[in-house]
Amino acid sequence: MSQPTDVLAGNQTIERQIANFVAVQVLRWMDTAGIVDTMDAGKETVLWAIPHPDRIIIAVNPIAVRAPTAFLRHSSRTEQVLSSVLQGRRVSISAGKGFFIQIAYFTEDTVDLESKPLDLAAQKTPLHVPIGVMPRGALWRALPKMQHVLIGGAPGTGKTNFTHTWIQALLRGESARLVLFDGKDGLEYGMYAGAPRTQVVEGNDLTQTLELLAIEMTTRFEDLKRAGVRNVDQYNAGRGGAAQMERVILFVDELSDALASDEVLQRLLPILRKGRAVGIHCVLATQRPSADVVPGEIKGLCPTRIAFAVPDAASSRVILDRSGAERLPANAPGRLIFLAGAAAVIAHAYAAPEFTRDPEWKDAVLPDDSLSAEESEYLSIAVWRLAGQWRAEEIAEILRAEDTRTSGAAGSGRAYAVNKNRVALAAQRLERVGYLTPILTESGTGRRLGRKLTDKATARLGVGAGMGVAAE
Repeated sequence: MSQPTDVLAGNQTIERQIANFVAVQVLRWMDTAGIVDTMDAGKETVLWAIPHPDRIIIAVNPIAVRAPTAFLRHSSRTEQVLSSVLQGRRVSISAGKGFFIQIAYFTEDTVDLESKPLDLAAQKTPLHVPIGVMPRGALWRALPKMQHVLIGGAPGTGKTNFTHTWIQALLRGESARLVLFDGKDGLEYGMYAGAPRTQVVEGNDLTQTLELLAIEMTTRFEDLKRAGVRNVDQYNAGRGGAAQMERVILFVDELSDALASDEVLQRLLPILRKGRAVGIHCVLATQRPSADVVPGEIKGLCPTRIAFAVPDAASSRVILDRSGAERLPANAPGRLIFLAGAAAVIAHAYAAPEFTRDPEWKDAVLPDDSLSAEESEYLSIAVWRLAGQWRAEEIAEILRAEDTRTSGAAGSGRAYAVNKNRVALAAQRLERVGYLTPILTESGTGRRLGRKLTDKATARLGVGAGMGVAAE
């Protein structure tokens, strides 16, 4: 058998001793497994062991390897087997300009993969969410770095519990706005109703919610363009002035229920394509991981995938684009495969703690009804110029015309660009706090009549009898 390293002197360092031992073990295993044939190799060196400060790098002679392509194609399985041969040392196989195996010097203390209570105190930043327990400890990831997430698993495998751990972590972080749809009229996520910056979407309201998110996305892009930045991180770092864009996280569980309406898919895809640049992220979950439920367009726009146990390899490929999830134990709810980019790891999800509503939330169901300068301006135009009717396009046209008259081609000195979308987005909050009616429809025909200002709005603006809308 070809020697991987020279015979070392007795005064060698512990690292070189371990490197020699590991190299010999690797060579023996590769020969036994039929990966190399040391008899055919003759005088050719099969591998070289290179000690580094933090790991051993073994460079394998590609000429001596019988089937390098097959060996690399199954590298994740090969890494597990070789790690067992080396008493649990961490192993990583890679190929670039050569064929390399990286091995840790020492074995690592491992943690049993089992359900453990979620400790929210371990959250590193307000936007970190828990993935689960790995053999080497806890795994958390910043949700914005994952962009959009696709989660799949058979019923009863722990998928919904997993989404609860993320929601509770984000609520604790108090940094993101959450939009929650569970496909069960709020049965699953209704407990979060009234939480600060949280919207629970019920019934058939998802289509309208996505439409509003699309309007907000467009408005945010306009703000980025005005500030001369490319994404929300640059904007929030100060290049957008004092303004900040909070992250918006949309949770959809169950995806098959949501996509029962074609309109939902039409409105969801633009958000998946462009939303992450302006801080809007989607977490999509399904217990039916099949091609008819998870279209290829959605898969391609979700770079982060998480799979729980599924019944067959075809279901695994729908979620992960590879098999493997079908081999997760069905009797261990919470076991998952986390795939981000090319890296796939096995972990066990934390158990979501029993959730207790904050008693103060009963007072937080209605948002703060104070008016910003922008909202007051819109309402004033609706009162004095539009007889109490809220018409977004006309409000925007009036403001643009005034800007042209007072500031010429340079426009106004506002920190935002007035347009129909921005005015329409403001209407959603003004409706929630009672200043606008919902969109009214004509009885019999169903024709949309738009919104009107409420008595609360006219009173807030100081409109009395014989004035403004009252005179109309």
